[in-house]
Parts: sequence; C-alpha cells; structure tokens
Amino acid sequence: MQPGNLKYSAFDATAFGQDFYQVGDAEATDALAQDISALAGGPGFIVAAKIPADPATEADYLALGFRRITTQLQLSRAVTRTVGHSITSAPALSLDDAALATHARGFRFGRYARDPLIPPEAAERFKRTWIKNTLAGRREVLAIETSFVSYREDDDRLEIDLLSSITPRRGHATQLLTDLHTTAALRGKHRIDVTTEAENIGALNVYLKAAFRPVAASYAMHLVHAGGRA
Repeated sequence: MQPGNLKYSAFDATAFGQDFYQVGDAEATDALAQDISALAGGPGFIVAAKIPADPATEADYLALGFRRITTQLQLSRAVTRTVGHSITSAPALSLDDAALATHARGFRFGRYARDPLIPPEAAERFKRTWIKNTLAGRREVLAIETSFVSYREDDDRLEIDLLSSITPRRGHATQLLTDLHTTAALRGKHRIDVTTEAENIGALNVYLKAAFRPVAASYAMHLVHAGGRA
C-alpha cells in the first residue's frame, strides 16, 4: 500500500534501481513521519522533498532523517510584446548515446549528482533517461546543433525543463533563451520560469544576463534508506 503523504515515482525507481518516493504535502510532517516509519522495516528506498527555504521547516525534516542537498532558486522573467528577431533554433533534436551521456554528465549540480549517498552512475543514468524522454516528446524543444532548451506551456507562462549546451563559448544557451522569449511572446505569454541550483553559478549567470530574476527559494531534501532497519 502506498503511504499517504508519499507519491511513488516509477520513473525514478527504475532509474535508481530501488523504491523512490516524492513528498506530497511538504507541510504535513506528522503524516510523513508515519509513512517513513511504515517503510523503514522493508527494502531500501529514497524519498525526495522540495520544501520552503525556511529554518523551521528544514529542522522538521532533519529530525526525520532528511539531509539538505541543494538550494533551488526559482527565477522568472517578464515577456515583452516586442519581437525584434526571428527564431533561429530548430524545434526538435535527436542525440546519439554519446551526446546524451555528455549532456547528462554536465548536470553535475543537480540534486542527485550532489548527493554522496546516491551512486554517481545512478545519478547520471537518471539524467540521461530524463533527457532522452524530454527530447522524445515529453516537452517542447528548441535546439542549436547539440544544445537545447526544453520547456512546457502552462496558462500564461512557459516553464523551462532543461537547458543544456555541450559546446561551450558558442553562445548557444543565450541564443536559446532569446528564441524561447520570442516563442513566449508569439504565444501571448506573460512570463518564463525556471528553477536551478543556487550552487550552479554558471547557469545563474546565463539566466541573469537573459533578464531572469530570483523570485523564490526552496531546499531539496533527501532521505536515503539502506533498508532493513530504521
């Protein structure tokens, strides 16, 4: 039976090779404690949570055995109505396995890559599968050569899923964000949102130069249980 405040993620479980849960209601820590207790006597599992960047909430999670892995920043930029250029990116991208692996290794600031209790090969396998699924139609895509930005449309905004370039110093990331802004303007959207790690200074600088500004922060928390004991 699936615990009440935990959502089982089959995608993550397959990538990491063990049961994987996402916390549903970040504030319902009493229910979460009961769920974790119910799981603790069984096989190994991973629980991931995204909580407000709040010391009191973090203390509750630390008491349950979670660890803070990274601080995630939500950034947003307004969409202007003036479209001063045409879109130069391609609306799709196909990558071979070598390019997929290179992209996956580039996400070294991601929450799973930064967790010392998660094997690096598992974190890379997760990201490689995520990228492959994204490019196969899970999200819309703009691409320049092997660089890409994937995104989804939601009401009055576009939300970036992944931005990745494996050809440094070519300006691809900046151009992709410019083209994404044009896409948003043509669709009548009001803003573009993205979430990235505060530790990823390179990515932050790219977004800040593209007129994104921080609007909220959260903590990525993990509980990795080896199994068989509390």
